[in-house]
Amino acid sequence: MTFSRRQFIEWAASMSAVTMATRSGARLVMRLSAAEPAGFRPDLLPSQKEIWDHETWMAKLGPKYTGNRAHVQFVDFLATQMKSFGLDVAREHYALPMWEAKRWEITIAPAAGAPFKAPVTSYFPYSGQTLAAGVTGELVYAGSAPTFKLDALQGKVALVDFKTGVRNWAHE
Repeated sequence: MTFSRRQFIEWAASMSAVTMATRSGARLVMRLSAAEPAGFRPDLLPSQKEIWDHETWMAKLGPKYTGNRAHVQFVDFLATQMKSFGLDVAREHYALPMWEAKRWEITIAPAAGAPFKAPVTSYFPYSGQTLAAGVTGELVYAGSAPTFKLDALQGKVALVDFKTGVRNWAHE
């Protein structure tokens, strides 16, 4: 079986695990060579909808910082899935001392109009603590990374744009 570069990238992007050991000690490894076309079993792969549903569910968990509730829930899900395939799952538990926010939000009070809560995708762990009452200040646009300016911000809340590199795998 031969894959174009685009087909291979699409296939690789949809796979979350490559090799796992089974109870019998055999290995589950997908072979992409033309020498063993019978080894490729597309009927064993999840459908595009199943993959999308899992990705959507995973994203809704929120940020998965090591050891936080969302991370533990996702790891438990993976272990359950592997066990359902008849695989042995060995887990090592470690109590990770970390700070995790219990809630986060930003309320915007414009000069004209009613205050509103702006959507926030996540918080940044270990960034410091805020009192329960929160902080109040003028919202100031400080620019885009890496050329933003942080001078004259005393008592203000800075908004900085950070661009995320997006890769369109389908057009590689």
